Amino acid sequence: MGDPFDALTFVTPLTFVYQALGSDEGERYNNYRALFKHHINENELNEIRDATNKSWVLGNDKFRAQIEALTNRQAIPKPKGGDRKSLNYRINYISIEFDPIGSRSQWIGEVEQRRGKNITAVAVANKNARIVWALLTKKEDYQAKVA
Repeated sequence: MGDPFDALTFVTPLTFVYQALGSDEGERYNNYRALFKHHINENELNEIRDATNKSWVLGNDKFRAQIEALTNRQAIPKPKGGDRKSLNYRINYISIEFDPIGSRSQWIGEVEQRRGKNITAVAVANKNARIVWALLTKKEDYQAKVA
């Protein structure tokens, strides 16, 4: 039995592929060179690099789903969470989680209109710190005020 790393083991299949490019040597040569005439745009090249470097699957959603089902592993990265530093996230989080009535989010909107986003972010952080300090010192649970 021959060496599994024998050159013919690797060369033979590639020879058949190359021969399928044309009926004679000149046609095969031209067709092979034509495969590399067009440049890959930068976005596609970055997608290929990312998929290769991170071992993700490159292809459409249907193909990725098929690969995930066959390999029983995730084929693409999961989407990341929201930007928790952004003012929009904090305003929405505060209004949904801590202020079901809406008075606090109304206050935030008014401050933002008067003073801008940066001052509003500082005001919200200041108000949150004062609420937390009061809750810790009084050992009470947070209760939203009814407007």
